[in-house]
Amino acid sequence: MASFFAYELTQNLFVASLNVRRTQTSLQAADRIVA
Repeated sequence: MASFFAYELTQNLFVASLNVRRTQTSLQAADRIVA
């Protein structure tokens, strides 16, 4: 049970980091369009 919880936690962190990276790249693209 604890291992399953740890697995879920790492999966959520991985997805969160991917979302942050995607947000940063889209912000950079928006800056490029505005500039």
